[in-house]
Amino acid sequence: MAKVVSLSTVQKQMSDHFRDLKTQAEKGQIAGYIIAILGDGDFNGEVITGYAGLQLEERYELLAHLQAELTRDTIHDTIKEEYE
Repeated sequence: MAKVVSLSTVQKQMSDHFRDLKTQAEKGQIAGYIIAILGDGDFNGEVITGYAGLQLEERYELLAHLQAELTRDTIHDTIKEEYE
């Protein structure tokens, strides 16, 4: 009999990621967070933002890290397109 293997979906990946974060938070391994979520069609593309456990300066620090990651990914994608 064939073995059925579940393929990973985006929804499962997000669920796993949030479960891991919940576990880390319960263990006290997360001091704070900043989050932005883009809703699907049922939410009319609504953007939900929030934070917890952070002062204003720390929120700016995390925002800077996100901005740097976006810049890096943009550069990576541009180079990849140029040399493919």
